[in-house]
Amino acid sequence: MKKIKLLSLVLTLTAIAGLSACQEIEPGATAVESMCGEWVAYSPDFDLSFALKTSNTSNNEANKIIVTDRNAAGTNTGFWGFTVRADCDAAAKTFACTNVINEYWTETNGVYTPYEIKVTIRNGKITEGAIELPSGVKADKIEFEIWFEDIEDAGAPADYYCSIFGYRKSGFFEDDDFIYTGE
Repeated sequence: MKKIKLLSLVLTLTAIAGLSACQEIEPGATAVESMCGEWVAYSPDFDLSFALKTSNTSNNEANKIIVTDRNAAGTNTGFWGFTVRADCDAAAKTFACTNVINEYWTETNGVYTPYEIKVTIRNGKITEGAIELPSGVKADKIEFEIWFEDIEDAGAPADYYCSIFGYRKSGFFEDDDFIYTGE
């Protein structure tokens, strides 16, 4: 009988300890969380849609975001091949950078090479719930103008800024083929 009581006590204490250890942990947000995400972007200048990502910096700066057109694997480009750190105002949801060094690297047969050009972003803005997607979901809109130091190689004038429009990915299949052209 003592063994059963002792076993019951041990099981009860184990259950209590186990349940108290299962507290839900709430992770902290990044300083620019509202500006971060995956986007379906479109350049009317080149009639091209591509994946765009915005994220916080590794040291979670409150006034910087990373803007890139890298694909999920991190090396292949979707548009130009750019990764830049832009100044931002998270409250106003605006961002820009002037003549920053491109942090994008290309990969060929396992050899990584920097794509050394300067990039400028101006008039960057995220507007919450501005686009209604085919699924009926309201998505955030992203828009900005971007200049590349080697833009002349694409047949554009040296001072030409490409327009970029897009929306935050919803995750719904109905929205996968939708392209927002800025209109």
